[in-house]
Amino acid sequence: MSSKLGTDVEKQDAVKAVNSEWPTQDSLLKSLDQQWADHQHMRDQSWKSLNYSVALFGAIITATFCKPLATYVCRCV
Repeated sequence: MSSKLGTDVEKQDAVKAVNSEWPTQDSLLKSLDQQWADHQHMRDQSWKSLNYSVALFGAIITATFCKPLATYVCRCV
């Protein structure tokens, strides 16, 4: 029976190659920290966008409905 990895040296080299591809704990923590910072930034940008949208909607409603009301009140006086 012959195997693809015949000698002990080849087996050790294969194990080293697999282990070198796995991330270290430091790199995982750094990656998670960066992902968390990106998540917080995206969340902050989403809230800012929502605030600007609400402000714009309020300005459009005010300009649409309050201008005719102000014109009507000014004519009556």
